[in-house]
Amino acid sequence: MLTVLHTESSTGWGGQENRTLQESKELIKRGHRAIILCQPGSGLAKKAGETGIPTSVVRMRNNFDPVAINFVRRLIRKENINIINTHSSKDSWIATIGARLSGRRHAIVRTRHLAIGIKKSLTYTLLPDKIVTVSEFVRRLFIEQGIQPDKVVTIHSGIDLREFDPLKTDNTLRKETGISSAAPVIVMVAILRFDKGHYYFVHAAKKVLKKFPDAKFLIVGEGPQRANIEGYINEFGLNGNVLMLGLRGDIPRILASANLYVIPSLREGMGQSTMEAMSMGLPVIASNVGGLPELVIDNQTGILIPPKDISALAEAIIELLSDKEKSERLARCAQQSIKDNYAIEKTVDRTLNLYAELLQ
Repeated sequence: MLTVLHTESSTGWGGQENRTLQESKELIKRGHRAIILCQPGSGLAKKAGETGIPTSVVRMRNNFDPVAINFVRRLIRKENINIINTHSSKDSWIATIGARLSGRRHAIVRTRHLAIGIKKSLTYTLLPDKIVTVSEFVRRLFIEQGIQPDKVVTIHSGIDLREFDPLKTDNTLRKETGISSAAPVIVMVAILRFDKGHYYFVHAAKKVLKKFPDAKFLIVGEGPQRANIEGYINEFGLNGNVLMLGLRGDIPRILASANLYVIPSLREGMGQSTMEAMSMGLPVIASNVGGLPELVIDNQTGILIPPKDISALAEAIIELLSDKEKSERLARCAQQSIKDNYAIEKTVDRTLNLYAELLQ
C-alpha cells in the first residue's frame, strides 16, 4: 500500500485540479492512501472535502513560506508519505523542500498540465525525480527547452466512465432552463480564461444563429474573464441565446442535454472536459492546438479547426447541426476512443507503474 501526497497551490477549479481529484479517488479505491494538500478555501479543498478524500490545508504565500514548508515536513513524517506528487510551481518548491527536511525516503513527481513554455526551473530540472506531462505535446515542449527526455513521461488524463455515462444520466437541464426539446444546444465547459477562447465561441454563436435562430449556447465555468464574456454577449444582443451557467457540479447532466460540444482554445494541455463530452456521446469541435489533436482525430472522433478562426468554428457547428448522420458517427467513434484509451483506470495504472519504478 502506497501513501501518496498530492500538492496543489492553485485556488481555482479546472482540469488540473479535477485530474488530481480523480487520481486520488481511484488510488483510494484500489486500497492505497491518498492525501491532498492545498490552499484553504480553494476549489480543490472544497471538492475533495465533498468527496471524502483526506485533505490538509495550509496557506502557501510564496515559494519559500517557512510555515508551509514546516507543515509539509511534519505531514510527511506523520503520514509516512511514499510519493509526493506536485502540480503547480509554488507547491512544488514548498513540498520538495519540506520533503528534503523530513528525513524520510520518498519519490517526488512533478505533473505539468499546461501547454506553455517553461523556464528551466529547479522545480523541473533538479527537485523532482520524474516529470509527468498530460500530453505528448507538453512533453515535446519540455524536451525542446532542454529537459532530458528520459526524465519526462506522458501519462494522459483519464475520466471516470461510471460518472460520465449517458445511459445513467438524466437530461433534465432543458426543463430547468426553459430550453425546448427541439432547440439545438451547444455547450462549452472551461474555466473563464482568455486562452480558452470564449471570445470566439460567442462570436461564432452570432453567425450560427442566422441559420439556427433557436440554438442555445451554454457556457459552464467561472474565472477572471466573466465580465468580458458577459460584455461580448450584451454587445451582440445574445442574452437569450448564450447562457452563462457558472461553476456546476452536474456536468454529466448538462452534457446529456446537449447536441454538440465546442472547445475553441488558444492552447490546451490535453482537454479533460473534452474527454468528458466525448464519453457522454457528444460530437466535438476543437481547436487544433496543444494536446487536443492527440484526443480529437479530425473527421474521426471530432472536427479540428484553426485557433482564432470564427468563420471555421461557425461553419463546423452549422455542419454538425445540419448533418445528423456525420454528427452521430463522430460521437460514436469519440465515445469508443475514450473507453479504449482514456479511462481513469488506465491513467492510474500508468501512474502506479511509475511510482513503483521510482521507489525501487
